[in-house]
Amino acid sequence: MTDHLEYKAQVFLALGVSLAWCLNPFLSIFLILFVIAKYALGAGTMRYLLLLMAASIGLIAYTTKSIALIDTDVVRYGYIFDALTEVSTLQDWALSIYLEGDLNPGFQLINFALAKLFPSNSQVLFLFWVTVTYFFSLLMFHTIIDVNDKKERRKLALLLLLTLAGFVSFGRATDSIKQSAATAIFGYGIARELMKKGRVWLVMICAILVHMSALILLPIFLGMRSQWVRRYLVVIFLFCTLLSFVNIVEVLGMVASVIPGIPEAISYKLTAYTDYESPASIRILMTFLVYVFMVLLVFLHYRKWRTYDEKTVLTMQVVALCVLLVNKGNPHNFMRYVYGYAPFIGLAFYSFISYRDWKKNEMIWVAVILAGYIVYANISYAMAFMDPATNYANSYVDNSLFNLLTYTASDYLNYRVIY
Repeated sequence: MTDHLEYKAQVFLALGVSLAWCLNPFLSIFLILFVIAKYALGAGTMRYLLLLMAASIGLIAYTTKSIALIDTDVVRYGYIFDALTEVSTLQDWALSIYLEGDLNPGFQLINFALAKLFPSNSQVLFLFWVTVTYFFSLLMFHTIIDVNDKKERRKLALLLLLTLAGFVSFGRATDSIKQSAATAIFGYGIARELMKKGRVWLVMICAILVHMSALILLPIFLGMRSQWVRRYLVVIFLFCTLLSFVNIVEVLGMVASVIPGIPEAISYKLTAYTDYESPASIRILMTFLVYVFMVLLVFLHYRKWRTYDEKTVLTMQVVALCVLLVNKGNPHNFMRYVYGYAPFIGLAFYSFISYRDWKKNEMIWVAVILAGYIVYANISYAMAFMDPATNYANSYVDNSLFNLLTYTASDYLNYRVIY
């Protein structure tokens, strides 16, 4: 049997997978990964399957419930959603955004639409935004991999599995929903730029409108093809390494306090995050060091293989590392970016498993160790995030493995959380 399916066969396959997804969204993920690895599918069918996998995680997020002494952001989002249901018109919403100086109009506009469509169910926020995060994270790999090649399809299936299990931090995706979604959309834009596809600026603008933190990532996009950045890449890296010992947010907060005309919302954010207490974590540091190691592997490889595209990948990864280094002096920002760096960690891992000059056995062992740690870090963080003893915790499907493995799509959608 050929692995290239005709359109009609793809339609029937999509219908069968959809039925399996309705019966068990979580376990259907493995069926979808098998289908993706087995068959060369059209772009529309592939995106639909990626959406189903993302929605499976979104349904788990739909059951998010704060269970510890300190309310998590899920409660705050619930109150915000309830407030949006009281806003009667789009004009009133726009006025409130203007008066409050909100910096994330795209995020709030979609929330307003959701509040009007589902006025009594704030859980849809988590279903929608977590689905967005995972969909664009999965779509990023589909954008850069040739699905007509059998070996590449298997590689794609592996990367999709690792995205679901490790690259994207589930704990952060359900707590920092707007920043996680913005970063995922930004990563998709980076993939489009790597493949020289159009409308990249539109994707970047969407990411920034969802959350302004995407602006901090903008130098990655602007610098990845810059000849000037390539020429001074080592100097830029050394300078950013020095900046890693400085709390750049504190410095910016001091500057914003003395310069007239800085929007109050920006000044407030800078001031709030300057003294934000974020506990040190070996897991965060280790994840950062694993990423540094992967960027080092990219550097060691691409100093030999120096095509234009490979120089672009190397520049992109070094600039991305520089962005992390600049934020290292502020624990709050550093923690959020490390856990939200799925696009760049994933692309670095993809670069490594695509190398042409490693022995197969050596590559497999290194890839297993890297992937194993990334999955471990994600699962261990999620488990810690579900522990009420930490005083800041969420539950998902009541933290029940049995529910996770047996819930149908209907069970998820009928699950209700009272804030």
